[in-house]
Amino acid sequence: ALTVYRDEAELAAMAVDWLRHPAEAVALGAAGARWFDRHLSETRRRASFRTLVFDGVSAPEFEFTAEETTRVFFGGDTDRLLESVMVYEGVQEVHRRQETVGIALGAEAPAELGEIFATLPRVRLTAPGAAADLAVFGCAQAGSIGQAPAGRIWFHDVAPADSAALEQTLEAAGFRRENDLVAVFTRPVPVVVVAPANEAAQAREAFQRGDLKNALTLARSALAGDNHCVPAMVVLGDLALTQQGGPLAEKLFRQALQRQPGDPAIDARLGEALRIQGRLRPAAECFERVLRARPEDLSAWLALGRLREAEGRPESAETALRTAVRKHPAAAEAARELGDLLKRRGSVTEALGWHRRSLGYADAIPLPRPAGKRRAVFVAQHASTWTSMASIFAAFRTDSDWETTLVALPYNHPYLPDPADRTAIYAFLEKEGLPFVHWERFDLSPGCADVLFLQNPYEVTRPAGWTTPDLLRVVPRIAYAPYAIEIGGTIEDATHQFNLPLQNLAWAVFARSEEHRALFAKHGRVGNAHVIVTGHPKFDLLCDPTAVTPDAGLVDFARGRPLVLWNPHFDIRPDGSGYSTFLTWWKFLPEEMARRPDLALVIRPHPLFFTTLESRRLLTRTQIDDFLARCTAAGNIRIDRSPSYLAVFAAADALISDGASFLLEFGVSGKPVCYLHNPRGPFGHLHYEVDLGFVREECAWAEREDDLR
Repeated sequence: ALTVYRDEAELAAMAVDWLRHPAEAVALGAAGARWFDRHLSETRRRASFRTLVFDGVSAPEFEFTAEETTRVFFGGDTDRLLESVMVYEGVQEVHRRQETVGIALGAEAPAELGEIFATLPRVRLTAPGAAADLAVFGCAQAGSIGQAPAGRIWFHDVAPADSAALEQTLEAAGFRRENDLVAVFTRPVPVVVVAPANEAAQAREAFQRGDLKNALTLARSALAGDNHCVPAMVVLGDLALTQQGGPLAEKLFRQALQRQPGDPAIDARLGEALRIQGRLRPAAECFERVLRARPEDLSAWLALGRLREAEGRPESAETALRTAVRKHPAAAEAARELGDLLKRRGSVTEALGWHRRSLGYADAIPLPRPAGKRRAVFVAQHASTWTSMASIFAAFRTDSDWETTLVALPYNHPYLPDPADRTAIYAFLEKEGLPFVHWERFDLSPGCADVLFLQNPYEVTRPAGWTTPDLLRVVPRIAYAPYAIEIGGTIEDATHQFNLPLQNLAWAVFARSEEHRALFAKHGRVGNAHVIVTGHPKFDLLCDPTAVTPDAGLVDFARGRPLVLWNPHFDIRPDGSGYSTFLTWWKFLPEEMARRPDLALVIRPHPLFFTTLESRRLLTRTQIDDFLARCTAAGNIRIDRSPSYLAVFAAADALISDGASFLLEFGVSGKPVCYLHNPRGPFGHLHYEVDLGFVREECAWAEREDDLR
């Protein structure tokens, strides 16, 4: 739900990319909205406030750690601190509207002020005399600030007796006091009536920096002042294109062309408006006219390439995109679009080269060495996902033609609260007797691998330098074995499972079935020519009765009774719209098992499960502890938190599970599976895109207590 950038240039490039691929931007925004609803919804904020007021307990995000200490400002003078905070809030508001904020601090200003203002990320502290948004002075300098190059001035040491005289001095210099609470003075800016042409230019600037709301307001205002203002019409048309509003954009661009006939820039935009409506022939005529007038126009060549592919003419599309990269060899978007097309056409290796160029790597792909063993590197981060690569790794280790290395990385998942969980992979690999190299001791340089295997597509969970674009700098081929048996049907699911950078940039992706492979073509930016149907490596272990033996502790716990495994999903939501049905069963199951001593129940929650219950304020820690106590009291319920789920799979006789990959993984065993259906959840209307037939035909279903009994 979060994308970060290093500087304004990278942000602008990302914005351009999102405008060209709106589905990716929509998916990111939707994920962010869901995160906000889970963590900062009105319901949760109300509950947090009540807990703070009546119980004196703050939300976990705002709790102080043991290392934090109290900082005393201004010698404990709370009046001066309060005044400083009020001015600080004013600076925050300026910071919200502009990229950087300049603050000029006089030599006599308290050091605390510099510390306070420096907490804002892009505040520039300067000495008096430099241009600034706010200048901070003492009263002794009041007579010499008439020419101060700042729009606002704050006198930090004004005594009540000096206030009237200070105001007279500042008014004579053209400043006015903002309010009676703090001595901040502002030099009024003359009101200038902006001509429609200037408003249209401002609208274009706002659009280019992604401020679509202001762009809309300014463009409308410009048209209200001059209903023939072409630049304003074009901005409004561009805004319509961002929302896939083809008919409205077409109308606006045609109106603009009536005023400026033959304008190539407007004609190219008209072509885009026609293309997104599916009117390909007239769109092509627009692009061809533009290129006759401006043969170097990059956007027209790229648009023509997309259009030719939509027409079913991939060779012509490739010709157009190769022309674009020849005319604009430094254009990242041209290299990426050519790479995407080549991959969709099956030229996977050449596509990889263009994708590397789009990422800024101009050097050749680090190809395999001509002599000696080839090198395979496997990256492991989390015990539960190791099964995605275990059988591949074992096959490479026994192949004398390959030098095989296992590199262990921390699992930096933002929702894992315990740092020990992030580095648990090291102990797991040691217990399994698998030799590995700690990631910080691995030489990640060109030639380190001929092929590198990843099973986790979430870049945020890997350390710096190990993202997919980073790895393409040093490795010629990345292979992706999906970490889970994907099951889903929402837009967010589709993006995460088929259209992240790893899935698009990988040299090879392994699919479990032809139906699974087809989803990469449906949802992925680059199609599925690089996707190979192999079956899923997880099934190699799950189908091998000798690969894993039941845990002795679980066997002893079951004491010969049928052992049922319960897999509650962590996506629990107050309105019941998540994948999980836990709140339907969390009271019933311990009570039912207490009446069924002939059965044993093992609960294996997702690693984020109990954290999610608390963070979403669905259950308190006391309620969770009570639930765990009731499970213990039943005598035949056990919580399984072991790193790998294979041992409990081997021991269990049956599974009850929410809509999750366990339905399919455990189902391979042929043992009974009961699907806990949530009619209000994402699968309420059965929007599974793959393997729905298995869930329908091979699993029992439960929505009510009688079903589960």
